[in-house]
Amino acid sequence: MQKLSTALFSACIALMPVRASAQLPPYVPQDNLVGWWPFTGNADDISGNAHHGTLNGAVLAADRFGMNDRAYAFNGTSDHIEVADAPALRLGDASYTIAWWAQVDTYNANATAFVVKRGAGSYNGWMVVANGSYENKIEMKTSSGADPEIRCDAAMVTGSWFHFAIVTDVAVDSIYFFANGSEVYRQASGGLYYNPNSTTPMRFGSDTSIPVGTYFLSGSMDDIGIWSRRLTAQEVLDLYLNTNVSVSEIAPEVASVVFDGTTGELILRVPQAFVGTAYSVLDASGRLVQAGTLRSDVTRLAARDRNGALLVRFNPVPGDAVRVVIP
Repeated sequence: MQKLSTALFSACIALMPVRASAQLPPYVPQDNLVGWWPFTGNADDISGNAHHGTLNGAVLAADRFGMNDRAYAFNGTSDHIEVADAPALRLGDASYTIAWWAQVDTYNANATAFVVKRGAGSYNGWMVVANGSYENKIEMKTSSGADPEIRCDAAMVTGSWFHFAIVTDVAVDSIYFFANGSEVYRQASGGLYYNPNSTTPMRFGSDTSIPVGTYFLSGSMDDIGIWSRRLTAQEVLDLYLNTNVSVSEIAPEVASVVFDGTTGELILRVPQAFVGTAYSVLDASGRLVQAGTLRSDVTRLAARDRNGALLVRFNPVPGDAVRVVIP
């Protein structure tokens, strides 16, 4: 596994220019981007296309890295976020990609909705759900009724963050499912999955096929993106790993983390004020991989067998964290 270079940036609330200034993170592909909802304090679309969300009960929550007000939580009974209809959101008969992070607390018995834009009747929209009738496997379906649907074998374990992407390619008549950055399923669509036109609003966290909604999500969502093209496998992986971070985003005022390719270690350099505080290291899905106490202003952590995005958090100093990417 090659680890040729390291990029890092501060994830502190006060020192994170990319997300705090409502600018697209550099790892988000901009070509044919329809919408990007990072949920950093609001439900705005920061793609420049102004497909802003309206809150209906959903509340700000911690994201997969434990950073407060960086995701939205849904109660499973009524909460959702609604985005007004726009031609670009209907997807039409072209290639497209839908990607999102989610954590499910409890599955709905019938289905759990993530991103939905469909109206009543057949062939009138599209939806991305976990199907309760099929062990909560992730499913892409065009509208309601007896319409075509396709699902992969991947399902989210409750209580854990997962990243999913559904990619379609009209040119080769195929649909692809990605889970945590890896392709897990593909299938020829037979032309059945490219009719998702609907003028209904789009929702995150619930269905839209009837006025009151169904299939409510009990859990959280973050970093939702839609593109009017097929993303490459590398682009999907970058979304999962949060890579391609530029050097200009380093904020050394808080701390620095670099990867030593010779020793396979992360080197943490912190202000003297941080000495004696606890630190924790989380992977891209928010899973704790290492923790301890800073004994000096320079700490070395073994990381030879890890790659992708790691978040180093310092506690009890609130909000202070540094993200490092190991290619």
